Amino acid sequence: MVKITSLKEHYLIVGFPSEEKVRLLVERLREQESTSMTHLVVITDAVEELPFDDGLVRFVRGSVTNPETYRRANVAAASNAIVLAHDHEDPSSDAITAAAVSIIESLNPEIRTVAECIYEEHLALFRHVSCDQIVLAGDMLIKLLVQET
Repeated sequence: MVKITSLKEHYLIVGFPSEEKVRLLVERLREQESTSMTHLVVITDAVEELPFDDGLVRFVRGSVTNPETYRRANVAAASNAIVLAHDHEDPSSDAITAAAVSIIESLNPEIRTVAECIYEEHLALFRHVSCDQIVLAGDMLIKLLVQET
């Protein structure tokens, strides 16, 4: 077992909207040559333990709006953070995502953050939190369909 404090250049996966979504994200990261052997740290308080096993995935249970949670995940040494929206039906989800990005960036200004935004009108929440990339959840499927067509 690798201690999280010894990890370097690892990815943070922040939030756990569903097992299926997180598992799929991990699988897609494993398919990429550049991240196939990268350690991942899932951060959430939505589950007691991860419902799947991957030798390179660690788990930190805690609030995504608490800086101490990120310290336990060794955010200072992480290279990337993917912040998932916790609930596509909850209008406050984007505010929680933006708060998580703000905390992550304050603890590690060099980290690359990618955040999922549900509502386009909430993009302003992310303008001042140094988020590197924002993905509009509803727009993503349409863009992929157009691209593939």
